[in-house]
Amino acid sequence: PPSIAVEALTGGAAGLLTDAVFFPLDSYKTHKQYFTDGGVRWRLLFRGFFPVLLTGSGSSFAIFFALYETVKSALTHALKIDVTLALLPASIAAAVPASIALVPSDVIKKRAATGLNKSGIDAIKSVMEVSGFRGFFIGWQANLVKDVPFAAIKMTLYEQCCISYNRLRGRATSHELTPTEAACMGGISGVATAIVTCPIDVVNTRIKTSVGSSPPPGMLVMGRTILRDEGVSALFRGLGPRMALVGFGGTFFWAVHRKIKHRVQDYVAS
Repeated sequence: PPSIAVEALTGGAAGLLTDAVFFPLDSYKTHKQYFTDGGVRWRLLFRGFFPVLLTGSGSSFAIFFALYETVKSALTHALKIDVTLALLPASIAAAVPASIALVPSDVIKKRAATGLNKSGIDAIKSVMEVSGFRGFFIGWQANLVKDVPFAAIKMTLYEQCCISYNRLRGRATSHELTPTEAACMGGISGVATAIVTCPIDVVNTRIKTSVGSSPPPGMLVMGRTILRDEGVSALFRGLGPRMALVGFGGTFFWAVHRKIKHRVQDYVAS
């Protein structure tokens, strides 16, 4: 059975590093989704960097991997369910709390990156003044609708890629991949997931940047508004940078995750 502490530490550390490295690309994607002229505000690419990283990135990843590995292990070992059937329920069970934990960070990031506030700290103050603490959880439904399928698709694709790759190499399906192998599998699964979940990501961006409207628009209302005013293509704004973000981000994440996990396991075993 996995160590919850090890899974939380490795997932949290790898997630935090990945978000830090790809922060400007994420801001670039947000600009493409938010600004109707399709332009990029280069001076805003790093706005909110530290507040965003400190309010959700690491903790969200830590929660996800601690729960994912624990649930997957319980299903496969205690209940004797085939690992391929355990991937989906394990992903969903882990994605729900991890997604909720990330909402405040996402609200701050969207407001800072689009220039609605002059800094991450200013975004925090603005949300508190206008909506109070609950303002940090605006659009949490959109996060769940985006993050749960995203995690389910991405983790299932990733694990299936790993299983297929091990079979191709004549190894046991549970064989742990090297950092390089894991990075390749992460990139493939990331790009595919980015395409499927792009529309809801656009809706999520628009909701997060509407803080202050009374009441804030719901997912369906925002989705219909985008379709009516801008057309179907608007739901795929920022697809290129999103594919790059999730694809390269997945490659980087899994390489770092494997390296950190090996180091932690060696340290614990020594």
